[in-house]
Amino acid sequence: MDHGIILVFIMIAAGWVGGAVSYMLPPAKAGSPPLLKDRELYKSMLIGIAASFMVPLFLKLISSDLLSADQLGKGGFDASNDLVFAGFCLMAAISSRKFIEMITNHALETLSRKVDQTNQAAEAVVDSLTEDSATAGDAAEPVFKTLMLQPEEQNRASVLYALTKSSFTFRTPEGICRDCSLDDATVNKVLAGLAADRLVEQTLRPQGVRFHITPLGRAKLGEYR
Repeated sequence: MDHGIILVFIMIAAGWVGGAVSYMLPPAKAGSPPLLKDRELYKSMLIGIAASFMVPLFLKLISSDLLSADQLGKGGFDASNDLVFAGFCLMAAISSRKFIEMITNHALETLSRKVDQTNQAAEAVVDSLTEDSATAGDAAEPVFKTLMLQPEEQNRASVLYALTKSSFTFRTPEGICRDCSLDDATVNKVLAGLAADRLVEQTLRPQGVRFHITPLGRAKLGEYR
């Protein structure tokens, strides 16, 4: 028989027995219904089985190798490991309510920490791609088609080019001004028009407002080259 099925049987049996033990530990109250007719008994057994099935998660959280892939790869556990696992399941089932609450809270806290770490790492990457207001811009040298562009279209092309040729993904209007050799008013007007055409998007970063080019903007820039 596959050892995974044996583990499932162990969890069910231990949860069933542990739930019954949990039910019988408190002193019986006067006027309680007969044992086998008391719904609380079966409720306790069901909660015990649920707690027992959370034992693999508990073992994972405490970094136990009792259910490791290496152990499974050896063709199953020996009897002592099976008994230890059954003991964990029985213990979890007897204290099922507290055990479920503890594991749930611990798992949620661990998940929350992981999410926070991922968000911090993502923020660090984005910050490294965000231009600082004091960063010196590189002179843009766009090479467009020889077709005659109107001044307004020339400015749009220069701004799009400045957004793609920089080492920063999220750029400041000041940096774009330096790269394009245009004044602030002109660049802000061009950025507003590009944003309205969905060629550029405006993003609020911790450092302030930044702009980045969209896929539509890159396609439009390709038409100028």
